[in-house]
Amino acid sequence: MNQRKTVLTSFERRLILAMGLTSVDQLDELLTAPISQWAADHSEPPDEEYALADRMYEEADRQWHAGQHFNALSECKYLN
Repeated sequence: MNQRKTVLTSFERRLILAMGLTSVDQLDELLTAPISQWAADHSEPPDEEYALADRMYEEADRQWHAGQHFNALSECKYLN
């Protein structure tokens, strides 16, 4: 359980009085709410874009490692 302190700071009291709120819970809800509908729509991470970026970086790493492996093989000299 989340227990809230019983004594409010003077700042919290002034905010509650200035905004016409009745409890500190209302103040907490107000402060955690998005400031606009646009902010609410764009506040969650775009999972598809992150997944695509992760795959892109993995592919770039795979190609880099393949290039390093190829270079290592092409620089080898066989002794007869």
